[in-house]
Amino acid sequence: MSPAEDPLSQLRDIVEPASVAWWPIAPGWWALALLTLAIFFAVWGLLRRRRRRAAHWSLAARAALTDLGADQQQDDKQWLASLAVLIRRISLAAEPRETVSALTGDAWLARLDELAGGDGFRCGAGRHLTQSAWQKSVQLAEGERAALIALASKLVEALDERGHG
Repeated sequence: MSPAEDPLSQLRDIVEPASVAWWPIAPGWWALALLTLAIFFAVWGLLRRRRRRAAHWSLAARAALTDLGADQQQDDKQWLASLAVLIRRISLAAEPRETVSALTGDAWLARLDELAGGDGFRCGAGRHLTQSAWQKSVQLAEGERAALIALASKLVEALDERGHG
């Protein structure tokens, strides 16, 4: 058979294209790299701001508790009302508003005990927070103000350790 009759003899070898270089990368990869960096820095900034905010509310709460503990001008009823408002504000900074704002009485004290650990709010000095609201006058025993401040400080510390806020 002659070469003109044999079509296979007229075929040439396959020519492979040159290998694709890794650099410079395609524009899509640049866009993906920029998007990844933008997401990383956004998440990093949010976490940093959250940590700063958490530290801020706990420092402010501790300062307010210190100020309230040193306050000797208010009578016991006014002082307890101030402490109750402060503890409610501390809880609102750390817990969802829907959870905290609806609680009153024993349920509120039970939630505070759950957050702080122990039973100082239901069974200890913390019981004054709900009992004093409806009484005409309140007389705290010697050392109960300090016990209530210590209890509230324990709550702030427990919430801060859990990373609330």
